Amino acid sequence: MAHKHARTSAPSASSIRHHDSAIRIACNSPANQNAHMSQYFHGIESMPHASVIYFIPRGTRLNPRRLAALLGEISRHAENPDVELLVANQNVMDARIIDYMNELAAEHPGLHVPVTQPGLEGGAVLAMAVDAARSERIIFIDGRAYLKPGAVQLLLQEAARSPGDAVGYALPGQGMRDHAADHSGSGALDRLFRLMRRPAHPVCAVWGKELHAHLGGFDTTLQFHAMSDFLLRAAMRSRLHRLGQALEKATTLTDASIRAAGQDSTVVLQQLLDEESRIVNRAMRDFIAGKAGGPDFSTPVLAREFTTRAGSTAAMIRALQKGQECGAEDLAHAFFVHGLLGMRLGQIDNSRDILETAHLIIREQPDLTRLYKLLLLEHRIESAPSPEDVARVEGGRSGPKVTVATPLFNQGRYLDEAVRSVVAQTYPDWEMVIVNDGSTDDSYEQARAILAAIDDPRIKLVSQENSGLGATRNRAIRESDGSYVVCLDADDMIAPDYFAIALDMLHKAPRAGWVNVKTLVFGGSHHVAWDEDFDFARCIVASASACTSMIRREALEEVGLFREDLTAREDWEVWLSLLDHGWTYVTTRHPLFFYRHAVKRPGMMPMSNVPSKEEVISLHPWWFRIDLDEDTRLKAFLEYTTVRFSPWFLNVANIERVLPVLHDREAFLREMACIKSEYPPVTRPKRWQNAPDDCYITTRKKKYGII
Repeated sequence: MAHKHARTSAPSASSIRHHDSAIRIACNSPANQNAHMSQYFHGIESMPHASVIYFIPRGTRLNPRRLAALLGEISRHAENPDVELLVANQNVMDARIIDYMNELAAEHPGLHVPVTQPGLEGGAVLAMAVDAARSERIIFIDGRAYLKPGAVQLLLQEAARSPGDAVGYALPGQGMRDHAADHSGSGALDRLFRLMRRPAHPVCAVWGKELHAHLGGFDTTLQFHAMSDFLLRAAMRSRLHRLGQALEKATTLTDASIRAAGQDSTVVLQQLLDEESRIVNRAMRDFIAGKAGGPDFSTPVLAREFTTRAGSTAAMIRALQKGQECGAEDLAHAFFVHGLLGMRLGQIDNSRDILETAHLIIREQPDLTRLYKLLLLEHRIESAPSPEDVARVEGGRSGPKVTVATPLFNQGRYLDEAVRSVVAQTYPDWEMVIVNDGSTDDSYEQARAILAAIDDPRIKLVSQENSGLGATRNRAIRESDGSYVVCLDADDMIAPDYFAIALDMLHKAPRAGWVNVKTLVFGGSHHVAWDEDFDFARCIVASASACTSMIRREALEEVGLFREDLTAREDWEVWLSLLDHGWTYVTTRHPLFFYRHAVKRPGMMPMSNVPSKEEVISLHPWWFRIDLDEDTRLKAFLEYTTVRFSPWFLNVANIERVLPVLHDREAFLREMACIKSEYPPVTRPKRWQNAPDDCYITTRKKKYGII
């Protein structure tokens, strides 16, 4: 399996002693320790029996006493006393730790206290340590792990038994439940499936240098998941096995420690999610493309496995239909394996159906959402109209132009995926306007590089001072002339058939002002959203559609485009405005939009929806119970943290006035004019708790941390 990532060259024997991120300590029996250390430091190096890499990731404090205990354990229990220890450290050490390390160096001649160079990713530090190792046998130990008495002895015994042409790994004690053996299929297959579903970070591992090179080494661009990625690639080659359970029971590694203590937890979690998705997507693509090696991955074996798994999934669904209970984890695993095997064997429609069913039954399963997103992004829907079909119904050689309006604020690292999802559209008549909204990082430079690499004249990039989401979307719309508008944020994606399907739907439903695009939410949350057909009251009680729904330009211009004076949630307000003007919507059959639910967006603090609720209600007071007292009103605002109200907060009387004429737009508009005449004219939104009417920009700067 080819991997395109930077590799570090092996430092020399002398440079490694002074390297900032990896140090070597020779660990020998007392009788021959000095002799070996003397040989080593004079360049007359003997080949050690094994090289132990002790990894201290960023945000984790190096514990010298634990390191000293590890040295002692290795000296006592190694069958061959010639073992070297390399400390792969990502952190700056304070003076107190350096002093203790000097004391340790006095007890173990040759120990050098490293000078840390910050900024290297975890994968790069591990790659340097492997390159520096003199032995062909590598033993990895996570420095955050607590090794119970006897764990080191068990590890050395496992290392002696483990073949060098496979990776042996042990999970911490609490990780064993997530990766318990599933005896319904072959071991190699199940290991791979479970690692794809939940990438494992081993507490320790053993492998050979030759295998390391064969697998492509560590991905040096990964900070958190370099070892998880390495295990996945070993599993893809049938070169992976679990070390003994006795060893796993003798180790612990808390989830909190994995998430890099001392760093901003939301930033770390976002990086973890992004990296995990990246390595799993790569593994799933390779598996579907037939790149997995070994007898367990041959097509006949996979075909038999698919038949078995499909039968098992069908039995589970029948049991649910009869009211019987099935465990959510068993269901999720069955759906995932069924869908993945179907994609590998070309059974795309079967996989699509089973993954759609899975998302109807269970929610918040990241593995199922990743697989479903991969299928929808890379396989078009057979029933989708062709560009020629769209042009034919429009009565011309080419169909109408679609404008893609993309605001860009500090989301440059995701922009390439967004742009390529537009370029991949089966419908070709589109334009894309990317507006850099005063990004404070290098997003604008990233955007320029992406556009230069793609080199598509349909894409335009402009830049402006930070003006807010509404103004930025409007800038993109005014810079374009498409008859239909899709607002695609820089960190989201669309399916390749989206434009063709949406245009066809709008042609068949002239009363519809927009297409409500069924949405697959991924990232910090995992589920299908905005999947309901048009319902007038539901459009009021919650935000009707995803921001990337396709809108008729004439309808959008009729309501004055997006408001530029709101704290946030401009899309929610525009759906209500379209509703006020008598427009309805139609909903897509399949998820065609992929919304990234970010844990934390760069440059912004967490945003409350309460100010937005006050603003939107003040602009559309006829749909809500504005007669309620302040305490009851606050209850309505706080009942849901999302953009949603309970039905009791709606003005049912006004809704019932327009429902009888909903089918007739002219009659609807007449009734709406009567309703609006009963309320004072509204020109500006009311601010929450009478906050200064300083519009979006000042509020954004002061309240949400934009600089």
